[in-house]
Amino acid sequence: MTDISIAKQNDIEEWAGLFGAFGFVVGFGVFAYQVYLWLKFGQWTPMPLWTLLEWAEFDFSSLSNIDWLGLQKIIAWVLNLPLSISLVAIGFVLGGAVGYLIGSVRELGQKKVS
Repeated sequence: MTDISIAKQNDIEEWAGLFGAFGFVVGFGVFAYQVYLWLKFGQWTPMPLWTLLEWAEFDFSSLSNIDWLGLQKIIAWVLNLPLSISLVAIGFVLGGAVGYLIGSVRELGQKKVS
């Protein structure tokens, strides 16, 4: 394996780690903001995942045209998950998945070398 491919793997690992950490930080930040609002106003402000997608101007009309009702229910359930938990989970999954893939690629490269 060449030094260039190892450097690229390290770059990918660093970016995945940054995105994973970003998910954790933003997820906990959303939760902290919800706690702040609760302490100030005495009422919990729910922030589901669809709030983020709505803010990003995602078009939800295509989701209502799905013929599979079970799939529609799963999508609705996922979109109603709390934003703070979703962001932390996305950060965790992204970091873990990329770390696993990079580790597998390294193992494969070491097997080819030896």
